[in-house]
Amino acid sequence: MRYIVIVALLMVLMATSCKKEEPVQECPSPEPWERFVGDYKVYDTLGNYLYDCDISQYRDTNSYGNVVVDYLMIRNFADNFDLPIEYSQNLDPNILNFGFYDSVPDYKDKHWFIASLFDDLNTDHPENRLENDSITLYFERTNIKFWINEGQQYYHCECKHVAVKQ
Repeated sequence: MRYIVIVALLMVLMATSCKKEEPVQECPSPEPWERFVGDYKVYDTLGNYLYDCDISQYRDTNSYGNVVVDYLMIRNFADNFDLPIEYSQNLDPNILNFGFYDSVPDYKDKHWFIASLFDDLNTDHPENRLENDSITLYFERTNIKFWINEGQQYYHCECKHVAVKQ
């Protein structure tokens, strides 16, 4: 009888001392493009204010229509365009490589070639890389293919704009 009481007591203790483990709620890791989303004030390399722009994200199918990809929309890029870019993650998640685009219409329906340039090795500061809350956008902008037909003055620039997140 004593043995039955001890076994029953042990079973009760084991049943009450074990409790179901709660699953650990992990914070979802941020998407890699989230670091770029926001409102920016844009300056030249001397610190003179140029314009405001913002970067937002959306999902759509790629140009082939079969894969859903993340896009970043840079509104008021170079104070002349709304530039949708397909986001591609680099080895360094702070790099913003926006590729190249031909025949991009500006707000006056004039067309341009826009290309992201690589880091300028003549400077200590890396271009097209988010550092703290700033990105030095380094890009080429030209209307060489369009200026005659569109009756515009020829323009070519290897531009650097410093975008500071607000």
